Amino acid sequence: MSATTKSKPVTASVVGPTVAPANEAAFGGGGNKPPTECFMTMDEYDKIHAALYRAEAVVRCLVHVFGGDANIKDPTHVNGLFGSLQAAVKLMAGVNTMVQYHSETPDQLRLNVEQALSLLQLIEHLQIADDYEWRWSQDWYCAYFDAACSNIESAMTAMTNQVNIRKAAA
Repeated sequence: MSATTKSKPVTASVVGPTVAPANEAAFGGGGNKPPTECFMTMDEYDKIHAALYRAEAVVRCLVHVFGGDANIKDPTHVNGLFGSLQAAVKLMAGVNTMVQYHSETPDQLRLNVEQALSLLQLIEHLQIADDYEWRWSQDWYCAYFDAACSNIESAMTAMTNQVNIRKAAA
């Protein structure tokens, strides 16, 4: 991004809703802080963060189901299991499209999004190939979904870190 292209900083919490920047007039008081170069607009940031947060919740639920916390005898026969996986894939595919659009997206964010999406797409493809049968052990599925969730969490952390770096530079 050139030095002449500037936008307002954004801030966010890894686990909660985003917080309005101090110089964002739409959120009140405004302020005289100089604008910070940012890799995306606040609206784009909010959409990506919300989609990551939702995908993490869905995948965490899959971890919960297969991890034994749901107190279900056979998690492989829970209604909505495959649909939940599809929802997580759709959310991550949307995030991937959004982050690929930006040339200044941090490499760590892009990498974590691609990895989470790949993990989820692979298991979705394998489930379709296996006639929607969940054939592996519960522990294996739990660990697999936990790995995908870890990538989603790392993507959210990368977004927050990028914002903090750019705010500190302002």
